[in-house]
Amino acid sequence: KLTARHCLTLRALETQIKIFASHAVGIEQAQDMGLLPRNVKTPFGKAVNLRRRAAEAALQYVTTCECNAAGCLDPSCLRGHPAIYECVVEVFHASQDLKMVPKSERPREVINMVRRYIPFMKISYGDKDRDVLDVESIFGGDGSIASAVPGARAASISATPDLPKKKPGKTRNKKKKGRKRR
Repeated sequence: KLTARHCLTLRALETQIKIFASHAVGIEQAQDMGLLPRNVKTPFGKAVNLRRRAAEAALQYVTTCECNAAGCLDPSCLRGHPAIYECVVEVFHASQDLKMVPKSERPREVINMVRRYIPFMKISYGDKDRDVLDVESIFGGDGSIASAVPGARAASISATPDLPKKKPGKTRNKKKKGRKRR
């Protein structure tokens, strides 16, 4: 029996997320093309339920990764470990799935996970990215790194930090004098 923290278990969760989300998209596309009636239950379930299940599987995946990163060995851990940058893509996709789920059916735990990862989304995709701003307006969050990493200093995240200016004339790639380039 594999533990919940085993790398193969995490791979299975990744596959589950992809299957739920891709079936939901397929159902929605078939409905948009008039091939399926709206709100029909397919053998895989309704599209909205598949999207919710994809987001819930993402929560399980991300919380397991956070436990692994924190070195937590408790198999029934319910503590909130710090968010980890490596899971930002999974959380972003979960937020896109969750947007399609009615507010009353959105799992609170997944919403909280999305809120914690908004600062990392801003770093990854840019603080002016429309999708990230949309996620922030729908799910809330203050955009500070302190919301993602407990104990971190509360500062706003910007994808375009102020870098030190280079001194003029101090470049690495100077052309050598007297030699012609071909």
